[in-house]
Amino acid sequence: MIEIVALPSVSSRDELDVALCHGLLDVSRAVAIDSTGDDDNAWTMSGVFGFLKPTTQRRHTLFVALEDGVVVGSAEVSSPLLDNLNLAEVYVEVHPDHRRQGIGTTLLARAEAQAAAEGRSVWHSWATTRPPEPATPLVAAPTGDSIPADSPGWLFASHYGYVLEQVERDAVLDLPIATSQLEAWRADTATSTDGYRLHLWWPVPIPEEWLEDYALLRGEVPTEAPQAGLISEDQKWDVTRLLDDWQHDALSGFHSLAVGAEHIETGKLVAFTELITCDDKPAIAYQGYTYVQPPHRGHRLGLAVKAANLAQLLAVAPAVKRLHTDNAGENAWMLAINQTLGFRLRTFTGALQKKTGDS
Repeated sequence: MIEIVALPSVSSRDELDVALCHGLLDVSRAVAIDSTGDDDNAWTMSGVFGFLKPTTQRRHTLFVALEDGVVVGSAEVSSPLLDNLNLAEVYVEVHPDHRRQGIGTTLLARAEAQAAAEGRSVWHSWATTRPPEPATPLVAAPTGDSIPADSPGWLFASHYGYVLEQVERDAVLDLPIATSQLEAWRADTATSTDGYRLHLWWPVPIPEEWLEDYALLRGEVPTEAPQAGLISEDQKWDVTRLLDDWQHDALSGFHSLAVGAEHIETGKLVAFTELITCDDKPAIAYQGYTYVQPPHRGHRLGLAVKAANLAQLLAVAPAVKRLHTDNAGENAWMLAINQTLGFRLRTFTGALQKKTGDS
């Protein structure tokens, strides 16, 4: 008999149900290893706490499936509260040893019912898989990239009406990087970035004088990033939302390093990048957003800010051994920068969408 339990919101780690959380982590690790070969992107206790700790930006709901008191699966629902009010992110994980028993179906029904009850009519999800072997049948996204047609996540999601809209390429960079290489990148971009000044910040929040510029840039990211067929509205970011986001992350055990590029003539920030470390996984870091305003592209600012932040990461978090990033397959500009930096392809993630009758 499967029992579905909703984990309550918490304001401190002491309020977490430790047994259920550890069961959730075990499932997440097993699923991650099965689909990617490692558990770098599996849930951590910091991640669970951050998800269950209320925030002004999103409503989070987390369910676990219990079989004889043991956690065998989970489902999450994440709904924006400040924009995209028709949207919810829905995701299900089932331990590989407990699949094909109806557990995923039960969890998905519970998660979709939650999203529907919140008035969300567009549901996003994702399915991660290793790169396909030669001659493997593929499912192509409208933008061109593909995922294996037999990947468990895709087979499950497509059965329940989710459509593949985009494919992200997940890549990893092994650290450390030689100081000589970092210097070579700095020298290589020095001429093209003449007229710009880089600012390095650790930890965020950044100095007050740059907050409005940074919030403006952060709000432009969703508009400029490739969206393929994914339904998504523009986001409105201001200083309050930016600081709230950083504070919530820090209290949850995630810490950002940022680099901004100032256009010297105007004194405005025109580009930025972020890297994120996690208290629970000191050997792992994650690439956050990288963005350059369109009028300032063509000056190699993307490579300049990312290389500078890599140098900052090595200085402040030397324990990090792997840096993860993901980019849409059609984002040729960013993929080229990542190739220059030495990222190697790790997995593909299909971005999935389901629209209900009220969409």
